[in-house]
Amino acid sequence: MPFSRTQFQRYRPWLYHFTAPENLPLLRRERIMLSAAAWVERANAFQPQIADPEAFLGAPRLRRHPLQVGPGLQVLLNDQVPLRYESSFHGLRGTYSDYIRYLNGLIFFWPGTAVKPTPRGKLADTFAARDPGKILLRVPTMAVWPEDEGEGSSSIRFCRYNSGAPQARDGVTRGPHLFVTCAEAPFGVPFVAEVVFPHRLVLPAHTEWKFPGQQHWQPL
Repeated sequence: MPFSRTQFQRYRPWLYHFTAPENLPLLRRERIMLSAAAWVERANAFQPQIADPEAFLGAPRLRRHPLQVGPGLQVLLNDQVPLRYESSFHGLRGTYSDYIRYLNGLIFFWPGTAVKPTPRGKLADTFAARDPGKILLRVPTMAVWPEDEGEGSSSIRFCRYNSGAPQARDGVTRGPHLFVTCAEAPFGVPFVAEVVFPHRLVLPAHTEWKFPGQQHWQPL
């Protein structure tokens, strides 16, 4: 069922993102987040590093990948190990490479309360357990979902599933169609697993970070 900006804010007032601690200096300096595709474009503009960006972005990264994005500036892209086998998908709308390329154009967050990420299921707990060295960022939902964008925002999108961890048994046909506006959503707020933005996001003033398991948040 569709939901409103106000309803989503009431139940999921924070959005959470895991990233490598090596990325913290760059995030503090520039206060922006880019998709993997946007980082690759910026890195190659600084100095050629990815010979074939289309092929690189159309295949899952099996390990974290560093990119030099400016003088003395580096970003570390997360791995995409859960995407490594096309046979893991129950179904695909479009090609395997096109889907991975689409995901690489997005910036991913998990919705949550003031206490922790609370996406549908145990996605956040599983992710943190798989890579406990990552830091956790959080931003106020309303700070990145401007009121003037309304219910049919051209940027923010919602997904009911863990888009980057397919399993043949989950019965989900994956593709760009899974990412919808709140007005288009055939599910309610409790079923939102991921919140995404295309390409670039300016981090608001009240962005905070901490290592998982720590009690106190620190300002970015």
